[in-house]
Amino acid sequence: MSLSVISVRSRREEKAFLQFPFQLYRREPAFVPPLLDDLRRLFDPARNPFYGHAVIEMFLALWNGNIVGRIAAVVDHNYIEARRELVGSLGYFVAVNDLDVAHALFNSASHWLRKRDIRKMLGPFSPSLNDERGVLIDNFDRPPLLGLPWNPPYYQALYENSVFHKVLDLASYTTSLADLTASIPSGSSESHHKHNITIRRLNVKRVPGEWETLRETYEHSRAGRWDAVPRSAMEFKAAAKIRRLVEPGLSFIAEQNGVGIGVLLASPDLNVALHRVRRRGFPFGMLNMVWQRRKVRRIRIEYLGVVEEWRRRGVGRALLAGLVEEGRKRNFTEIATAGIADYDQAALHLLSKAGATSIGTYRIYERDV
Repeated sequence: MSLSVISVRSRREEKAFLQFPFQLYRREPAFVPPLLDDLRRLFDPARNPFYGHAVIEMFLALWNGNIVGRIAAVVDHNYIEARRELVGSLGYFVAVNDLDVAHALFNSASHWLRKRDIRKMLGPFSPSLNDERGVLIDNFDRPPLLGLPWNPPYYQALYENSVFHKVLDLASYTTSLADLTASIPSGSSESHHKHNITIRRLNVKRVPGEWETLRETYEHSRAGRWDAVPRSAMEFKAAAKIRRLVEPGLSFIAEQNGVGIGVLLASPDLNVALHRVRRRGFPFGMLNMVWQRRKVRRIRIEYLGVVEEWRRRGVGRALLAGLVEEGRKRNFTEIATAGIADYDQAALHLLSKAGATSIGTYRIYERDV
């Protein structure tokens, strides 16, 4: 018997691929199992428009017939076109603490990408850089925010002993609503009145054309960011539903003369509820989930961005002020934010001023294929 890596071809193998983390991490107290329907939606070409411009290959590592690891290799043609780089990605890496297993999986993904003329592998992104991303490198005892991965401490060594190099770190932070309230001004500034800037709640269900307004503002505000890759209207809407980006009352848009110039996307952090019910099982866990969701007191900021010409003019703070006001009305006590890049000094300064603490750092790696 020996180690082998196979490509996923059958429904049985796909099911094993999806369920392997549940088996490997079942005794890990900080692991929060994702909702299986969300996972299936991510993998289903009929429900995830990402696969209209991307291809994915999934692999399983086997030892004596038992699964010991998994990985996926992805070629996103939108990314290649936008960046003009022959870059592919890896994602969904889950493995036992064995360097041989990691090498076999990484090499299988590299070989598949190389056959498609890809020169570099970036990630992990599961499946795209707009979804779960990064390798957790600290705070392993804390459950992650919704939409962020969890992995054991040994993953960093598996990557860095497999010729991967750091690209950047993304961090999650948390602070109390009271501390954030004290660190930002309330109300609209005189400059905002002068330039006819308004802050309003997003309402994608009732306002005609709201999805497209949101998408355009979101895409324009990402200009210049490391992860700026345009998405179609269908893809953006599908991703927003999977990641639960837009919560009525907690997501806001800034407009200047009716044109979007900034956006804040936030929602209750459902991972708090999922972590509480993870051991109850179906159906009792899901019934308890409905009750636990009502008790969530943490807001998760998924995204806060301002278009380039309006940055450093108080628009981001005004969006945060709207969220703080609504959060207080709805009895939230904590605000957490994800994906803060280690070079984003403006965001880091604001978080420091609000007394925020890091609750997880996620590293993005790359290597030649």
